[in-house]
Amino acid sequence: MSTKAGWVLALVLILAAGLRGWAAYEYSEQHPLRDAPTIDEASYDQWAVELAGGDWMGEEVFFQEPLYPYFLGVSYAVLGRDLLMIRLLQAALGVLTCYLIAKLGQRLAGEWAGVLAAGLFACLPSAVLMPCLLLKPNLHMPLFCALALAITRSGPGGILRWFQIGLLGALCALLRGNSLVLLGVFFAWSLLPIPRGLPSFVRCFSFLLGVSLVLGPVAWRNHEVGGVYTLTTSGAGTNLYGGNYLGNPMGVATELPWVRGIPKYEADDWRYEAERRTGEALTATGVSRYWLGQTLRSFVHSPGAHAKIFWNKLRATLGYYPVPDNHSLVWDARYVTALGLPLPGFGVLSALGLAGGAVFLLLRSRRDVLFESEEAGMRALILFGLYLLTIVLTVTSMRARMPLAVLMAPIAAAWALSVYRRPHVSSILVACVTAAFVAWPAFSAEEQAQDLAERDYNLIVTELRSGPPTEGTKARVRNLVSSYPSTARFKILEAELHFAESVRLRAAGDEVTGMMEEQAALRLLDELDAMVDLSARTRMSADRLGGWIHTKRRDWSRAERCFRRAREFDPEGADLKAAHAQALVGAAEQRGPSAERAQLASEARRLIAELRLGEVPAEMRTALSRRLDALERK
Repeated sequence: MSTKAGWVLALVLILAAGLRGWAAYEYSEQHPLRDAPTIDEASYDQWAVELAGGDWMGEEVFFQEPLYPYFLGVSYAVLGRDLLMIRLLQAALGVLTCYLIAKLGQRLAGEWAGVLAAGLFACLPSAVLMPCLLLKPNLHMPLFCALALAITRSGPGGILRWFQIGLLGALCALLRGNSLVLLGVFFAWSLLPIPRGLPSFVRCFSFLLGVSLVLGPVAWRNHEVGGVYTLTTSGAGTNLYGGNYLGNPMGVATELPWVRGIPKYEADDWRYEAERRTGEALTATGVSRYWLGQTLRSFVHSPGAHAKIFWNKLRATLGYYPVPDNHSLVWDARYVTALGLPLPGFGVLSALGLAGGAVFLLLRSRRDVLFESEEAGMRALILFGLYLLTIVLTVTSMRARMPLAVLMAPIAAAWALSVYRRPHVSSILVACVTAAFVAWPAFSAEEQAQDLAERDYNLIVTELRSGPPTEGTKARVRNLVSSYPSTARFKILEAELHFAESVRLRAAGDEVTGMMEEQAALRLLDELDAMVDLSARTRMSADRLGGWIHTKRRDWSRAERCFRRAREFDPEGADLKAAHAQALVGAAEQRGPSAERAQLASEARRLIAELRLGEVPAEMRTALSRRLDALERK
């Protein structure tokens, strides 16, 4: 790289560091969820805390890809759980990704293409936001870019290159399971005969050695804790089904009727539903195979519907709108100034990147103007197409498509420089077509507003769990319910707010108003109970809340019924099991000597015995056992 281009690249990297550092600092200071990671973030955070505390082995087959939590766990062990420091560390990884993209752009179309590609990625709002979040793309993107550099290197490649492809591809598979598909393609590529290259068995051995060094220990660990050799996770079948469920026409990350979208519950919820349908006890791999089979069956029976879902996912993946998953770029921009700057978004990158790919594939006369190395350009486009295919086959979202930006940036830069150096009407027309495709909305304005409402919902849940409701929390709940009066989960949230207010008022000595708030919560739950179209997941949430309200009222019979119904959805949940046991004891105490009382007491004792050490306070277990002993003596 020339001195001039090197200086400009240095300025681009400084810009990338400044934007990401600024966003990380603002997020850590101003964002309402800065100290309360949600959903996947919360899962990774808790997992990392356990790892930093010394539990490096775990107890179950991995359901989520493990490499990022282990990276986070090591960071916690070294830096402590200082989220600002973690965000700044991830910002540094973002700058590293910009540098690697510059090297990739330089390989494809020269040094200035590398500088422009790094600049495009440096200013990409979703890439600026990502270091603020405890999510996998922060580690995946630099590794994926390093993989792209290994693949696009000219020539057949030697032993070291194929070892790198295997090693980097396996690391990517421990961050996103869809990369396992890429490993299969790379394996087939290593077997192809290449003139004047290494023998295929040498390339294949080098590749498999790299893969084995990464995935071998994971498979061994999964066997040690779960009795099965699983290369990465047991979630392949569930991920495929979730992204192709006929009730999810856009193929986005969403909660299915029988699954809570919270990682600590997901694996069990998928298993419970699979076991309910089959009537058999299933292992983790058995659950994955069941949902894989259900997906393939659905493909055969409804090919037209699935073709439409694939098309929707393609449009959503390549479109301008950042599909939320845990976080929404638009919502987070309310709190992070850097995200509100007039920066070129994913739509610009997508339109120009697609234009570059289309020009290369359709206009042979422009190939030499677009890429300096046609071989490297073709390999980059193949890698882009393969990764895009894995997203279309599974689930799409803003964070799922982030690795595509790593490849789009250099291709987009190559197209822009080719037009600057030698303008051509056909290239510009192709870009107009791709821009129109990207700008074609995949989601209506109403659906986008619903996405923002879901972020408000997550914020309210966090606020209600952290203490008494504030005026801001109450206003957000009222706004949600008035905007979406028929949404059951928002009604449950309103009932939870009334219950929290009841607890606060009674603690302050206002029994009358507290009772009125409690009655308002019960009325809302009665309305939901009368609805016949509630999903099992939503009905469980309503029953759980109803159980807690009746527990507070010492109405043990109703509390017991609520918790029993809730446990039909989540039979092994420790919190529900303990609450049900408490309600059973209370209901037994309110009955005179009878067979019914004995049955309630017996069931309570069984549930208490099933609770593992540490799942409930020892004092609670002891107190319930003593109450049961007293009942037996009567």
